[in-house]
Amino acid sequence: MTDANEWVQKHDIKQLDDDCYPEVFFGQPTEIEDEKLVTTHEQRSALFRKWKQDDQGKTWAQFAMTAHATFGMDGAIVVNWSGMWLAIETDGYTHS
Repeated sequence: MTDANEWVQKHDIKQLDDDCYPEVFFGQPTEIEDEKLVTTHEQRSALFRKWKQDDQGKTWAQFAMTAHATFGMDGAIVVNWSGMWLAIETDGYTHS
């Protein structure tokens, strides 16, 4: 029988490198295929890094679903994180 703490340490995704984020659905699901949120690897890595810094009581999957597309911002996504809106550019640059 394994100890519960051992299981948590072994399976704590917060210990993963930013580039090794678990695959989840990004943005709110829609019924229209063309309306899926398109993200780059760099954006997903940046989003995973922000979640690891402050998960705000959400799982990684729940947090990833809060990302939103933008209009007129060259593919940037936005997410509400720690009381502020963050924009994540296609190259992963993150700013408020």
